[in-house]
Amino acid sequence: MTEAEALKRFIPILGRISTPHERQVITRNILERIAGQQTSVMGINHSQAGALAWPADPAKAKAFENALNVAVDGGEFLSLLHRHDRRHFQIEELASWPDCPAIAPDSPLTFWLGEPAPVQDTATPAPVAVETPHERRARWLDMFEAEEKREKRGALQRLADSEGVDRSNMGKDIAKAREERDTERRAGGWTAQLVQDGKRKRKR
Repeated sequence: MTEAEALKRFIPILGRISTPHERQVITRNILERIAGQQTSVMGINHSQAGALAWPADPAKAKAFENALNVAVDGGEFLSLLHRHDRRHFQIEELASWPDCPAIAPDSPLTFWLGEPAPVQDTATPAPVAVETPHERRARWLDMFEAEEKREKRGALQRLADSEGVDRSNMGKDIAKAREERDTERRAGGWTAQLVQDGKRKRKR
């Protein structure tokens, strides 16, 4: 973005917060400056700076304006124009403000402040847990048994409806889950019989 392009963008942005007479003056001054016919200091006020910093976000524009007010009142941001008006400054002076808040990527002020650094998301996305068929069958079995305790009649149909699956297929999966659970229990019992007092028993 050239200076001329940045200044041309001032006209519609500042026009939204200006009176008809102010718009006329702003337009004339900017066009004369671009044409090289005006070399005097070009100053803007804090409200205009906020609008230029965040053209499409009035809330952030107001926050930028308030931050300028605080910086000036606290002596953190000084301007040659403060001798006449403490709420006006030269555009070029904005770059000397060490704690200048962020501005919008499409702000014309990027010509003087530079392009804002892109925000990088450094957070590691949480891994998406993928349920295995075995885990799904075990979950359905637990849910089915809990539903049966609540009301046995129609328990399978209610559960199938809540999961959005076919009742018959769910019934088969639940039956298989029971078989898998029984097998695991039998295997656990057999292992317990082989171990006694922390030592593995020998088969006879």
